[in-house]
Amino acid sequence: MILALDWGLKKIGLAIASEEVKIASPFRILAVNNFQKTLQEIKQIIEEENITQLVLGKPKNLNGSDKEIVAYDKFVGQMQQFNLPIFFIDERMSTKLAKRWQRDLGEVNGQDDALAACAILQNFLQQNYE
Repeated sequence: MILALDWGLKKIGLAIASEEVKIASPFRILAVNNFQKTLQEIKQIIEEENITQLVLGKPKNLNGSDKEIVAYDKFVGQMQQFNLPIFFIDERMSTKLAKRWQRDLGEVNGQDDALAACAILQNFLQQNYE
């Protein structure tokens, strides 16, 4: 199973997919009130869902250059403790796409972070498994 994370200072959206099915699904949203508690929640999900790969949305500027965000770099460093392969996908349009999906489906707001993670993961799957 593959776990995608749409990082944010207040929330982290999660999506999962299997390597066999290759379709991303929104999984859940974690509130980031206590960073250590959030890491424990991610660790538990990795163990329970048999996660073998992590996909992280990579913050980019509109011109495509990397955004330098100290908190994101710390987050990436913490993800390395799980000893799983980590892949990075440009996340510039993921939130916009998630909001459009919500609007098109008539969904209530609040799931956009998990849907953004889903967009990141689906992009990864298309780039690496087709």
